Parts: sequence; structure tokens; C-alpha cells
Amino acid sequence: MKTALKLLLTLTLAVLLPALGLKAFAETATVPYVNAAGAAQTPKECTVVDPANGEVLQSGWCAVTSSVTFSKGMIVPGDTNLILCDGASLTANDGIWVQENASLTIWAQSTGKQYGQADRPCQFRRQGGHRGD
Repeated sequence: MKTALKLLLTLTLAVLLPALGLKAFAETATVPYVNAAGAAQTPKECTVVDPANGEVLQSGWCAVTSSVTFSKGMIVPGDTNLILCDGASLTANDGIWVQENASLTIWAQSTGKQYGQADRPCQFRRQGGHRGD
């Protein structure tokens, strides 16, 4: 019975959320990246950054795979590694808010001319609690 109920709930969310303009599940991608010395690293399974999924970045590995704009900025509540993919750009109009005891490490996918960018007005801010609106 629990399995049938779980399946029904999953199917309902998969149909209802897109009808409301929301995503039921975050997209993932396997993304290679380079370290600070420019050496290729083992690809990581990443959550694709998408403003439709909200302004809070998940802890773990995330990737910006296209041009992405957050009108209210982004919040980093945990330890997050962010890969800026080749040709991608990230704009956070109200900054990137890294909460107390959290960290954000930004990696490039490559060192070529098409490397990803954090566009202005991307500002990095440390906050002790929640961002005030």
C-alpha cells in the first residue's frame, strides 16, 4: 500500500508542478572541471542551477550550464561547490549571500576562452542569518 501511495504522489507531483510552472525534480548533469592549478578533475554529478528551483543553492556540487539570472540573488546555506560551465554566465542581481558557517567554492569547467563567468552585479556577502528583503 505504501508503494502504491508513493507512486501516486510522485505521479501527481510530476503532472501538477509543471502545470503550475514549477519543476518536480532538479535536473542533474555530470560535469568535468579544473582545479586552481588548471588540472582536469574527475567529473562530478551536479545539480543544475535554475532560478525556477528557487534562490537557495543546495549543499554539494552545483553547475551553471547556461545563462542564469537570479533577480533576488542567491543564498548559500551550506558547503557548496559551484562549477561555471564553458559559455555559461551567472548573474545574481542582489548578490550571493553565503550564510555563517557555510562556504562557496567556484570552479571553472576549463581554462579556454569560453570559460564561464559570474557577471556583474554579482556581489558576495557573508550573512549571519537570513537575508532581509
